[in-house]
Amino acid sequence: MEPIVLSISFIASIILLRWIKRIYKPSLPLPPGPKGYPIIGNMLDVPSVMPWKAFQEWSKTYGDVMFLNLPG
Repeated sequence: MEPIVLSISFIASIILLRWIKRIYKPSLPLPPGPKGYPIIGNMLDVPSVMPWKAFQEWSKTYGDVMFLNLPG
């Protein structure tokens, strides 16, 4: 495929995804939680060994109900 066609398709899909995300924003604010990264969210913040310790620390900071953005 032509590189220009691929570039235009990629840019158009990014614009479309941002537009859809803006339309379907949740009407209520989400609970507090740690700031995540684009696309992967908080995946790198949750350790693979003893993850409950991270959740325990977050519960001290953000309370019993918190928001995590995890892919999947």
